[in-house]
Amino acid sequence: MTQLGIEEGKIFIGPGYLEQNQDGTLNYKLFNNSGIGISELFGRFKGLKAGELIPINYYYSLEGTDIYGRKWTSERINIDFHNSGDFTVVQEKIKKISTSLTLPSSNGKEHYGEFHQVWIPKKIKLPSNLSTSIKHFIGEDEMKSSFSHSAAEYENDFTSILLFHDDDWLIIQIKVKENDFHPFIFERVLSALQYILAEPLNWVIYEKRIKDEFTTTLRPFQDVHKKSKFRESILLVDGNESKVWELFDAYLNHILLNKDDFNDPITGIVSKCLSASQGSYDAFSLSLSLAVEEILNVSFKDIEVEKSVKEEDIQTFKKAIKSLDIEDSFRGRIGNFIGYIQNTTATDRLRKLIDTTPISKDDYDNWKAIRSYFAHPDDSELDTQDKIDKTYSVLTLLHKLIFLKIGYEGSYNNFGEKNWPLKEWKPKKAN
Repeated sequence: MTQLGIEEGKIFIGPGYLEQNQDGTLNYKLFNNSGIGISELFGRFKGLKAGELIPINYYYSLEGTDIYGRKWTSERINIDFHNSGDFTVVQEKIKKISTSLTLPSSNGKEHYGEFHQVWIPKKIKLPSNLSTSIKHFIGEDEMKSSFSHSAAEYENDFTSILLFHDDDWLIIQIKVKENDFHPFIFERVLSALQYILAEPLNWVIYEKRIKDEFTTTLRPFQDVHKKSKFRESILLVDGNESKVWELFDAYLNHILLNKDDFNDPITGIVSKCLSASQGSYDAFSLSLSLAVEEILNVSFKDIEVEKSVKEEDIQTFKKAIKSLDIEDSFRGRIGNFIGYIQNTTATDRLRKLIDTTPISKDDYDNWKAIRSYFAHPDDSELDTQDKIDKTYSVLTLLHKLIFLKIGYEGSYNNFGEKNWPLKEWKPKKAN
């Protein structure tokens, strides 16, 4: 174990083991043939202040070799230790651990492209488009798998994707047909699946092969979440499978355009909504209202609205405020308001979209009602049913904004209406 962030940091070397506990957590234990003094124990905490991020030198990296000669690594882990006689026992939980090996070529044939396989310990309803008969994934010998449960597949010019259940696991296989396509292809595919399934995809085992290098990564089991209040934009019912995959295609192709960031902006917004939807209804409503505001300000920031107030009028107003005999704090509030009306806001952008897309004034009014409910709760007269109706209308609005950004045209469920009817999204048909 090596201390991070310091050129000559503390190092622990010795035998040890790693185990998975009954609750699914991963723990390590290392036996170091030397003692540690009290000053060293508390030296790590020296200089730490409440409210500040813990510095990098507080953490360690771990490297070990198992009985088969495989090297395992884990980065940015915490340590806890105690002395026992003349040696030290170092132990703690870890977030993930990985090992890599070089695959031998078979019959002189070199490996090519990429292959990813992920294991998620949860049965999730799939937009199934395959029969339940046994079928093989098309690929090289080490990639072949069979299944006998509900399954789904997707294919485009550069990748093939297969999803199937094995006992209580969801297994996802991704084969990239090109040698170099996208640095985050695995993350992008899981992001797109997470969106159409409206389920957080917390994987436990991940296998990756890029040409001759094969890497296995293990993570602790995640806590089992309740059913998400966040709903997929096209409900997974019989007959909708092809429509769901059309949406998946549009979403995946859009987020693949971003090759620089590990997480793309839209997926980040969806992930936050999925996480908040596991909690209370108010947390879900608030996260949706903020998500709409965020996507308008981030993904639609190119929309600018010309203000009706002229610049010379604003300057005249500012001079008048300075001459008033009022408290500085109140003068500052007025100044903030002047600055606010000069900028294009999320509200301005949504109003603009009402004029040019099928987004309706009801979508706008329901979002403003939910937003105001949390900003000014004492002024709200929303009863429980009204809040639920408006919240799901805001969910539909978020989906519509995503549709606009990814260029999707097709079916969707309108959660702003009773019974959540299936509608057609045609952005070229403006109000």
